[in-house]
Amino acid sequence: MKGSGIVSGFLEKKPEEILFVSDGGVYGVSLGGSKSKAREYTDSFYDSDTKTPGHARRLIFPTVSKDGKYRFFTEDYDDRTGTFTLCCQAGKKEPERIASGVHFYYVTGDNQIIYIEEDSLYVGKPGERGEKVDSDLALPDASAMYGLLNPEYDRGASLVISPDEEKMIWRTDSGWYGQDIGRKGEKVKLAGQDCLLSSYTENFDSLLFCGWSKPFDLYLSKDFEKAEKVAGDVAGLRSVDLKKGTFFYMDSENQLYFYDQGEEELIAKDCTGFFDGPELSPYVNNGFSRYYDDYTDLRNKSGDFSSVLLYQKVLSGEGEQKEAYFLYADGEEHDLGLDGWDIDRWLFDAQHDLLYLSGYEGAAEEGAEPKLMSVDLSDRDAQAVEYAENAVLELVYDGNLYYLQDWNAGDGGDLYRNGEFVCDDVTEVWAVPGSGAVVAVTDYERDWGSVTGTLNLLPEDGGDEVEIGTDVHLGTIPFAAYGEDCIFMLSDYSIESESGDLLYYDGERTRTLERDVNAYFCDYEGEDLKVSLMGKTQWGYSWFSSNFVQVDMAIDQIENLSRED
Repeated sequence: MKGSGIVSGFLEKKPEEILFVSDGGVYGVSLGGSKSKAREYTDSFYDSDTKTPGHARRLIFPTVSKDGKYRFFTEDYDDRTGTFTLCCQAGKKEPERIASGVHFYYVTGDNQIIYIEEDSLYVGKPGERGEKVDSDLALPDASAMYGLLNPEYDRGASLVISPDEEKMIWRTDSGWYGQDIGRKGEKVKLAGQDCLLSSYTENFDSLLFCGWSKPFDLYLSKDFEKAEKVAGDVAGLRSVDLKKGTFFYMDSENQLYFYDQGEEELIAKDCTGFFDGPELSPYVNNGFSRYYDDYTDLRNKSGDFSSVLLYQKVLSGEGEQKEAYFLYADGEEHDLGLDGWDIDRWLFDAQHDLLYLSGYEGAAEEGAEPKLMSVDLSDRDAQAVEYAENAVLELVYDGNLYYLQDWNAGDGGDLYRNGEFVCDDVTEVWAVPGSGAVVAVTDYERDWGSVTGTLNLLPEDGGDEVEIGTDVHLGTIPFAAYGEDCIFMLSDYSIESESGDLLYYDGERTRTLERDVNAYFCDYEGEDLKVSLMGKTQWGYSWFSSNFVQVDMAIDQIENLSRED
């Protein structure tokens, strides 16, 4: 175990150093422009018989405390159990081992370290052994795929920290428990073991749990007390806003209800499905379906989106039945006039009170051209009107609409922003966290086991695109960003050696930080991970297409954890 020095933190500002994995060791490289040799923190991240964790090329562990006083890194990673040895270094002192057999750890702003060792939960401070809080934690197999436990990406998460870092809840063999992180209050049992965490408020004053199997029951915990049943026979859940105490759910006879502070209202009958409305909680994806296109950028929103939902129901007439699309908004149901359409994407523009949809007028048969439609939510008629022909909705971010025209699977399409041409041959558009910028993927190439492309930055100010990386590996998570002037990516990636070049774009130029890199670290998940997953689906087409062997396993895990039909 080696290492010296400390750097300022990531998170709220640009990092001064990034950690990466190469040839079994963990190293740090300066971003200051110097050509100094990479610093070795450990030469034993994993041994020669262990591969890089899962298929992840970006590892989401906290590597530096928020005040910059402590550096954290991992050793002895075991890909069979997903465990590792957690190490901590203060200043120029020699690193110390905190614990081994660790599944997960989190560092609070006041430098309390919360971690799971084997099947037990501990809380401690740097330089000391943690205090055991509980044991027999339920650990899903995929819990350490990215180095995080969060119900937004892992429906079986067994430990969740409140965003205000005051409380923690965890799942054991006997149920869900909670306690303040400072352990001044008593441990509280919140729900049974047969529940999953579905949504929560920033301070955990409201916690929503659901059963494992479908249809399931919903349980709501208020003021950190035992959860009480609030709904049963639930087949799906959408648009949860626990700050307001509202959500939509559909039962198993297909009836849609709106729940508001303990009161239920029947919205519609004969529903055949519903789509995720704006995700009001910034912490949890509350959907239970394969539809992942539910992200809505709620910065500078123009109104209240907590009671907005898009859904389908069957219409009968003249001897036939057909599906139609409806919008529930401001307490009213609106027929969007899209009877018989096949809608494949839908996103809300919260700044301008609009809904965008793309799909086909009729079945999506070969040769059919998609259309992009818009709905003005402020209009009481709420009718869908055509915005563009032969267009596919790609992204709505920072009040800007991005869509592709003349799209085909091989070459992509022409990218437009708010009706104006930007660039051609675009296959995907990704939001850049910490800014209003986006990244467009061009030169898309797919070979067995490998997907690559060129990343082009479209600045927040609406300027021309800037090429920031070529031959970029698009597997798993294509890039990590801390604003539009701090973006990391892997290029010239070899499937055989599982390594590539680590690139860094600093707002002016792109340079190679290190070669033969297996993976790199980025602190915590946060909005960075969430916004970076806003491609074709929340997991991204590039992830699926570049990891063929992993696809079926990943889908099975998602279905098993959410108990999809």
